[in-house]
Amino acid sequence: MQARSTEDVTVLVGDDEVAVSRRRAGHSVVAKVLGREHSPGVERLYLDSLVHRPGEDCLGVWEVTGAISTVLTRRH
Repeated sequence: MQARSTEDVTVLVGDDEVAVSRRRAGHSVVAKVLGREHSPGVERLYLDSLVHRPGEDCLGVWEVTGAISTVLTRRH
């Protein structure tokens, strides 16, 4: 399986929720933020559901991982 980056995605991060909008989907997927980690140069958000698709490794500037729920990681 080839990993792919999705550039036609907007990720909006709020205090308690994350919304992922795809240009062609016409709607947003919303997930609650379960936890946050901040360390020098890295921000990590743990979500309550999957917001990425199989094979995606990035949503915009965010790296994505997770099989049951999405973990977003952004490096500064």
